[in-house]
Amino acid sequence: SETAASAEALVALLPGAAARLFGPVTGAATDAAAPRYQLPEAARSFAVFDLGPSGVTDEVARNLTQILSTEIKKVEGTTVIGRADIAAMLQLERQKDVLGCADDLACMAEIGGALGVDRLVAGQVGLLDTTYIISLQLIDPRQARVDNRVSESFRGEPEQLIRAVRQAARRLLGLTVEQVGTLAVSANQPQALVFVDEVERGALPLPPVADLSPGRHALRLTADGFFDWQSDVYVDPGETSAVWASLTERPLAWWQQWWVWTIAGAVVLGAGSLTIWAVTTTPRGAGVVTAEGF
Repeated sequence: SETAASAEALVALLPGAAARLFGPVTGAATDAAAPRYQLPEAARSFAVFDLGPSGVTDEVARNLTQILSTEIKKVEGTTVIGRADIAAMLQLERQKDVLGCADDLACMAEIGGALGVDRLVAGQVGLLDTTYIISLQLIDPRQARVDNRVSESFRGEPEQLIRAVRQAARRLLGLTVEQVGTLAVSANQPQALVFVDEVERGALPLPPVADLSPGRHALRLTADGFFDWQSDVYVDPGETSAVWASLTERPLAWWQQWWVWTIAGAVVLGAGSLTIWAVTTTPRGAGVVTAEGF
């Protein structure tokens, strides 16, 4: 499985993906630099079920399931099978009737036993108001029990879901990550101040913020005349996470609005005209009054 920012970039990754499909690639500098993990126990084979969507589209859930599988494959010596393999072997649409299992956990345990895998991974991805939530379960099919549950939630842009799923996968498997990550920040306001976890990092343009622990961080940008931009962002180990912030301009105060000064000017002119009329118009027989300076 490969991920890329565009279709054109994905094309360049296909040859390497095909090579890995038929066997491990050795001697590649990119493989040596990529983070590799080791599990704390001897679970080496996984069946990954499609993440259930709630408030997000089915396509988003399927794509995130692929990201989840890819992250688990980074563990040394693991094998991962996905929904396509499971469906082909057990016809998932009729799994409960065929297997006669009482509930979802028992049913997945039956599937895991039939597939001969050590662990099952299942979960959901959803959007509640402005918060994205990813929940995962690690199931032991032999014991029909849930070994671990994790939940990852954040407020931010949808593209952060990719890194959030990776973080949730690492937490689910209890993986220890020693590598740090880097965060590159840019915005539509070049002089905005950057705060990471409420620590000021300087004004843009800013070099990438290095030595950040993998996982979620709070990012905030401020600029005069603009609303603060805030978002949760994720940093992957050994990688640079890029974030673009679009700050929204604050509306002018009422006394700064053009129409206020237009009305004020009209009132002043009107008052001047009334004054001239008042001093030049006199009662009959009262003589002539002149007003100088108007």
